[in-house]
Amino acid sequence: MATYVERDDEIVYRAPYLQKDSFLTSFIVSASRAKQQAILDAQLNDLSGGTPYRYRAVVDSVALVLADIGQVRSTDPRDATRGWVSEVDVCWWILAAAEKDGRIDHLAWFIPYIWVDNPYTMVNGRESFGFPKSYAWSRIPKTPSDLEGTFWADALVLPTYTPETEVSRQRILELSLGPHDPITEVVDGIEAFVKVLEEVIKNPITDAVVAAKMMAEALSGKMPVVYLKQFRDVVDPKAACYQAIIESNTTVHGFHGAGLLPFGFSVKTFPMASVDVAQHLGFDYTTKVDIAMWAKLDFSVDLGRVIWQAS
Repeated sequence: MATYVERDDEIVYRAPYLQKDSFLTSFIVSASRAKQQAILDAQLNDLSGGTPYRYRAVVDSVALVLADIGQVRSTDPRDATRGWVSEVDVCWWILAAAEKDGRIDHLAWFIPYIWVDNPYTMVNGRESFGFPKSYAWSRIPKTPSDLEGTFWADALVLPTYTPETEVSRQRILELSLGPHDPITEVVDGIEAFVKVLEEVIKNPITDAVVAAKMMAEALSGKMPVVYLKQFRDVVDPKAACYQAIIESNTTVHGFHGAGLLPFGFSVKTFPMASVDVAQHLGFDYTTKVDIAMWAKLDFSVDLGRVIWQAS
């Protein structure tokens, strides 16, 4: 393996990355499992031939996750003293089962879309792990009571594909809370997760083991994430000069509370030529949120492991 060349003005810090003072809101939306599977096949299974794992969509839902991360810093001793950056994430998550020999080996989250507001974390995420990070502007919730008005994300996109079209900032997502009943029962911590799990299971999970594995991974504080890491080749633009499927754990280091958010949220996405979330994930352009929750925690994105690599 070649040695990474450190350069002046280098911004790709060494992993793992600690994400402190993170406030996350998650919004579960019903979505086509077939559409989710098509994404997993195109970006994972068709490349590896299903070896060693075939990734299978397991629920008829996806999660919109909005993250306000106070500090992102390297925990590698060589970079840990080199400061930190803040980050806001707007991303969509697919829950997948990693199957081996026809049985579920483990669960992993796959992130087909993620936008961030910081170019440093965008580069780190893309180059180190394979997060498909793009740049965005956004307004997202900052506290459990910060629910008024419209939350939104703008990104750099191509609205149409024509020779005259310039990449421009466009609205890609809006989230708003409509008429709703206030939450009268205080639901906190693991109880909130259980209620979200119960809502997800209403869209029947064919494998009972999936629910057990979801709970076990939540209680363990470790959540596997799978990535497609690739770089386009400059000699042959149809090829990838590097292509691999990577997994890493997201590990919780400090848990500072969680709870449900009111029912009554709806999500609106805007189709663009270069990105069409609703079409690819399989839901209406304006769709209701089935259930929503918040969590405040510190977590790390741990060192990865290569699951498959192109020769």
